[in-house]
Amino acid sequence: MAEQAKRRRRRRSRSTVNGILGHAAPLNVFAVREGLPVHTVESLAGCLHVTSATMQRWLSLSKQTYARRRKQGRLSALESDRVVRYAELLHRAVELLGDIDAAAHWLNTPAVALDGEAPLDHATTEIGARDVLRLIGRLEHGIPT
Repeated sequence: MAEQAKRRRRRRSRSTVNGILGHAAPLNVFAVREGLPVHTVESLAGCLHVTSATMQRWLSLSKQTYARRRKQGRLSALESDRVVRYAELLHRAVELLGDIDAAAHWLNTPAVALDGEAPLDHATTEIGARDVLRLIGRLEHGIPT
């Protein structure tokens, strides 16, 4: 029973991440390896209420590299993986707070539990993203942070 609920939640999570990224096809490892369309950066920036330049900084994309990716139309696999990381954080925050605007605000607000860093700034590395996910999990379960 609990396993079925987990599977349903994972399926819902993937479809929500697809929606956030504006990605019509099911998001899977092959889509990420192939490289997501560049427009996913702007889509995600809009959802997070940040500029494209801020997203580029979080994704470790220089202006020159981003311009090159725009011409090519696709991000690299590593860049795509980072985009998915941020989309998943947004999705989890929306699940927690119930609203995309509230989630974006929370993700952009410094958190004491993250040493005063905003969750999105803290998530520039995989380990930082895991810290943010742990924080969301603690909040979901009412554990003081």
